[in-house]
Amino acid sequence: MHYQRIVGLSKTIALVTFFAAFWGGVGASQQADTRMNKTAETSAPLTLVISNSKERVSQSEPFVLEVKLVNVSKEKVSIFGRLLWGYAGGLTLHVSDQSGREVYAEEHDDDMVIPSVLDNPEAYVVLLPHHFLGIERKDSPKNLFRNPGSYSVVAEYQSPVPAHYAKTPNFFGRENGVIRSAAIHIQVMKE
Repeated sequence: MHYQRIVGLSKTIALVTFFAAFWGGVGASQQADTRMNKTAETSAPLTLVISNSKERVSQSEPFVLEVKLVNVSKEKVSIFGRLLWGYAGGLTLHVSDQSGREVYAEEHDDDMVIPSVLDNPEAYVVLLPHHFLGIERKDSPKNLFRNPGSYSVVAEYQSPVPAHYAKTPNFFGRENGVIRSAAIHIQVMKE
């Protein structure tokens, strides 16, 4: 009887320790610099990371957003080799004001993949594990945010290319769905 109480108590302590370590790890991983965030979902072989050059900008001050598509799997992953802005290009930005309302850019992104490149094997990139493909976007607060205030920015990636066009192994195509970054925060100041 005494032995069973000790075994039961040991199991309880082990479970409590496991959950404490798990939740402590989750909490620590959620504490990140607000200028750079990773994708919340980890089931996909790729994650999307967005960062900004400045947390505070004036309305007339240009700033840079950097978006990276990172291979977080243990396998090679093939992707279309150009990151373009707009729904037909693969990358989109979603801006929300402090109250959570979506804010639409003054200039809409409308890059497109030229269909003639889809059959070209050189149009695709193989990302080794822990490698990335990225792009910088130079923009103005007047275009993205329009008015002074606090904003959240999220990037999304959906391959602009259906898998049947790619002649590369383990291709992450349009059918794989959308990858969404975590939000970054930007404060737009009056001039």
